[in-house]
Amino acid sequence: MISDDETIWDAVFDREFTRLDHLIRDDPALPDHLGDYFHHAAAQGDIELATFFLDRGVDINSRNEEGETAFSYSCAYDQREMARFLVDRGADINTADAGGGSPLDWAVCHASQEFREWLTAIGGKRNDDSYEPWPPPKTNNATCEGAHPE
Repeated sequence: MISDDETIWDAVFDREFTRLDHLIRDDPALPDHLGDYFHHAAAQGDIELATFFLDRGVDINSRNEEGETAFSYSCAYDQREMARFLVDRGADINTADAGGGSPLDWAVCHASQEFREWLTAIGGKRNDDSYEPWPPPKTNNATCEGAHPE
């Protein structure tokens, strides 16, 4: 039986590591369902929380229903330190989501120029250039839905 999702989210948002440990210990099925919480940590740039989930067996390349990974989230939310952490831990930097978009495709729309240059330098590849011309402009002109202007 999987623990109440709201209870787990409360513990994640409040960064209650002891409580999370108890929830995981008390529910043998829960470790197989921690990916969404791990992805949240990546989107927030919370390396301590991400480490907590990785140390409890979450696959670094786990995917949600849309095929997105923690690395994809770090790119979509311009979390460069998190992205570096995930790469150091073995994250696949070119995993396509269910729509075919790569982490670099997300970074083109949502991350800083510096982040995009770093990701390209370490081997990030584009899968979908329908959002933005390539190479990306020096500043994000917010042509992508939800893009962050620089």
